[in-house]
Parts: sequence; structure tokens; C-alpha cells
Amino acid sequence: MTENPSDQDLLDLWQKLAGPRPGLWTLSRYSRTELRTRPTTVVYDNIKNTLGSDASAADVLNSIAGKDALGLLAICANVNSRLMEAGASNSEFHSRLENDLSTADLRAALHEARRDRRSDLSVIFTRRNLLLTAKLVLGLHLSGDDEFDQRQFGMLALRLNDFLERPNRTRALTDEEIAIDSLTSWTLHNSADLWMDIARADLIMEEFFTSDDEQIRSSRARLELSQEPFDGMPLMKYRRLVFLTYHLMRTAVEKGEAPILSIEAPLPEYVGGTKGVNEFLSRRSIPIDGFEDPVFGSAWSQERFSHLLMTPSFLNDLRWLRQKPFIKLGDNRYLLLDLRIAVERMTSGLYWTIFDSLQSADRLLFSSAWGRAYERYVQCLLEAFYPQQSFLSKQLQTNVPFSRPAGGGEIDALLDFGSYVLVIEVKSASLPLDVRDARDRAIFDRWVAERLMKGSATKRGAFVQLSEGCMAVVDGLLPGEVPEKIFPVLVSDEAAFASFGVNRMLHVKFQDNFPSGLPSPIRPLTILTTSELEEILPCVAGESSLSWDQLLQQRFHGVEVGWLSAGQALYNFYLESGKTDERRLNFVLLERYNKFIDELRAQLPHSGEEDDMTNE
Repeated sequence: MTENPSDQDLLDLWQKLAGPRPGLWTLSRYSRTELRTRPTTVVYDNIKNTLGSDASAADVLNSIAGKDALGLLAICANVNSRLMEAGASNSEFHSRLENDLSTADLRAALHEARRDRRSDLSVIFTRRNLLLTAKLVLGLHLSGDDEFDQRQFGMLALRLNDFLERPNRTRALTDEEIAIDSLTSWTLHNSADLWMDIARADLIMEEFFTSDDEQIRSSRARLELSQEPFDGMPLMKYRRLVFLTYHLMRTAVEKGEAPILSIEAPLPEYVGGTKGVNEFLSRRSIPIDGFEDPVFGSAWSQERFSHLLMTPSFLNDLRWLRQKPFIKLGDNRYLLLDLRIAVERMTSGLYWTIFDSLQSADRLLFSSAWGRAYERYVQCLLEAFYPQQSFLSKQLQTNVPFSRPAGGGEIDALLDFGSYVLVIEVKSASLPLDVRDARDRAIFDRWVAERLMKGSATKRGAFVQLSEGCMAVVDGLLPGEVPEKIFPVLVSDEAAFASFGVNRMLHVKFQDNFPSGLPSPIRPLTILTTSELEEILPCVAGESSLSWDQLLQQRFHGVEVGWLSAGQALYNFYLESGKTDERRLNFVLLERYNKFIDELRAQLPHSGEEDDMTNE
């Protein structure tokens, strides 16, 4: 394999490694703190490729039934927190885990199974199987007094890996099926940068959702939102709770302690007393002996349990954890199974926090207002990096109208570089979890058709609006010459759109708006997630050696889109050019984050480097 593989090289390698898919496979993005020579391929072992026999539901059930639930959950939480702290791609760390949590016989079998493998790393433990284990322990309601032998935990993980991958093991997957498969677990394997999440959420809530924009103001007035809409807290106290929760739990993990949050000093004092903390935790916690999955229930019979282990939507569904990430242990103690999911819920998940608190009649109104606030956030982000230099020189234009005899439209943002332009459509379009977790191309396509193509009764779908904006440029409906290249760009707050092959699949749907094919100036579709846009902007604006044209063009093969995201293309550029010193942080988010820290630092129990999430 070459040092800087092409998309096809990566796909060929993945297909060769996967074959009939004996294990769980994923293609990871580059680490944000270390640039590697190429993407990393990781294989997640299962019982089938290790011992040669399929796992059974009875095996899993017997491993859990009668065992102390707290002991099992503590193992899940400790291993998961250390995966995030030590790094999921750290081979030495995985070796230590396997030594501690599996028997010598099992380790010998794993060594033999991995002997001729060509992947970079082979592992047992993943966030997916750890969180699935926790759900089974909570949902079976079969806890007992028997202590769980931690050296059997590796066998349990291998058995669950078998079920997680069994639907895909009977044959080699098609290209599109690999993309759909990757979509399911993308956000687990590629966690957000929390400091950016905090800064973005702070900006959207304080600067845009509460702005004087007519549409947003009107919606807010009709909604009559509570003054304490964030799980019983106003925004400032909620932000303090988010930050201190992160600080305390990360500090505990670094000390080798269990990630358990206690309602004791300094937490209550930091957020204005115990009442607010109790209110928040009562809404966001599950009693250890009272779990009820919001979709699949609990206390499953053996027959029901066997069926659920063969149901992909059950295996991959994390709604229960995203809604209530804390496990109530009693005595004012709460176990945190996944720190990142909890903090993401309290930052980028602010939308869902408010959404879930509303009556069904108000949710559509709120979504519309939030979508407008998100659009304004993206536009202002662009304006910060492309300020107007003079009245006659406008590299960036926003809300650009165009008209036709049969009706016109508006382009959310237009970046004009003379020989090429970016036509940008901004869309808040969170992918429903039942679509993401289904691993079903038909279900995904129906959502795309409804959400991105058809749209609503009052507004056309994002792809329709984007294609109309591009054609307005082609047909000369905007001032100036028709450029040589027109790049259609959809900016979305759905993080999973950066997943392997998703842009490629969505481009096929986008092309349906051009029955005769893409007109020659229009390039293939580019999808940018919010974080990708935030990362790319400081690297292409101003005195940069990288242009939008270079960045986007390298992903295209004729009229087709490559398999990797635009964010990955940015990393590829720095790897191939050796210009890693030119990478810059987003100054808009960095300034906001520093402002946030300055406001809160005096109230932290102690301060230091551990408070700075940008060091992650």
C-alpha cells in the first residue's frame, strides 16, 4: 500500500481485509493531535474469527444473569472512559486491557487469529460493545449478588462483537453497504472536539437564538420558552454544570478512579445550590434497578432477548444513553458510562434538550427557529473569515436573491473567487437515530428524499434549493461573468455526514435535480459538517497556500465524489504537502471559548492545564 493511498486504495484494502466480514471494521479519521502517514485500519475481533463458533444468546445471558450489576457497569464505565482518555488506537493500552480482562487461553487464541492479519490494530473492546453490555445489564433486570470475574469480560465482549457484526457476515458488502455500515457508528469512533462544541453552542444560544432576527424572535415569542429551559436551569448555570462535570470526571479518570459524580462540594456551590443539580440529575439519570429502554422496554424474556440480539436497531441504538447518560446508584452518586456522550448532550445536544421539553405542537416551530439560528451562525462564521474589503469587492455574499419568470430563490451564501464560486446551502438536518442505526440503504434513501429533496410545504428541500442556486449562476442571473467552476456545498449540523462514503451517496441523489446530467461548470456535491467547516475555514482563508478549489477538487473523480470526506481531504493535504505548521485553530471559536473560560475560571475548584479542552 502506498504511503498516501487514494480512495480506491483504501477501499480495496478494506474489502480485502473484510472479505466476508469476520469482525467489526472501521476506518478512522486521523488523530487531531498527531498526523499519521495514512488512515488507520482497525479490526474488532469477535468470537467467530477467534474460536470458530458463533455466539449464542444463551451464552451472553448466562454471562450476565445473577451477577452484581454495579460491578459489571463499573467495568464498562472504567474501560470506556480509559478508551477515550488513552486513545482507541493505542495498541499498548489495548494489550493491557486484554491482559487484565481475558484469560491466557483466550489471549493465545486471539494471537493465532491475528497472525496473518494486515490491519494496523486488532482489538476486543470498543465503545459500541461496552455500551451495549451496559444496556443488557440494566435491561435484563437479572442482577444478583455473584461477583463478576473480570477475566471473563473479554469473552463477553467477543460474543457481543459477534452479534454486532453478524448481519453483515454472510457475504461481502457492496460499496454503498459499507458506507451505510460506517454511518451507524461514525460519531462513536470520531468524537467531536468538546472545546469547539462548547464554543459553538455558546455562540448559537447567546448570539443567534436570542437575537433580534425577525423569524427567530417571532418563534420565541410564540413558544414562550421557560426561563430555565435546560433541564431546570438557566443557560449560565447549565454551562457551569457542563464544564464542572467534564472537569471532575476527566480528573477522576486521570487518577484511575471510577467516573462517579457525587452531589457534594464543589458541585452544588458552583451552580447555585443542590436544587438545580438534583433537578438536572433527576431528568438525566436512570435508576440502576429501574431501567426502561424508550424503544425496546426491559425485563426481556429469553425468546425476546434472543430476537433483540439479532436486531440491528436494538444493537446500535443509544437513545437511552443520549437521553439519560447518568446511572443513579443511590446515596447521591451517579455513574457516568460515557463522558463524551454526556457532555455532547449538554453542548451540541442543546437542540434536543429544548426539543424534548416541548409539546409536540411546538416542536416544529422551535425546529424552524433553531434552523434559522444555525443558518445565521454559519453565515457569520463565513463573514469573520471573509470580511468585506470594500463596497466594490465582495468575496462573500449572503442571502443572495435571484429571480426567474416562474419564480426565484435565494442562495444562503456565495463565495466568489473569480474563476470559481462556492454556492452554499445551510441546513440544520439531524439524522434521526432510527435512520442512522437501521443499517438499511432504503430507509436512509427515504429520509434523504423527504428531508433533503422534497422539503416542506413552505420550503423546498436543501438539494432542490442548492441546485436552483447553482443554475442561477450558470444562467447568468447574478452579476458578473459565469465562472469556470461552480462548487455546490451543503453545510449541515449532522456530524455523521462526514462518515465514509456518505457524501458520495448524497451526490447521486443531488444529481437527480439535473435530468440531463451536471452542466459542465457545476462540480460534484460537497457536504461539510459544521465542525469540518470550522476546521477548514482558518486553513483556506487569508494568506494560505491551500485554496477551496484545491481542497474540494482533489476529492472528485470526473463527475463522481471520492469515498472520504472534505475534512479528511484537509488532513490529506497537510500529509502530502508537509505544511503541517500552517494548520490554524478557528479564531472565532477560540475567542469564544477563551471568553467562556475567563467567565468561569474564578469559580472552578482549581485551575490548570486540565481545564483546557483544546489540549485534547
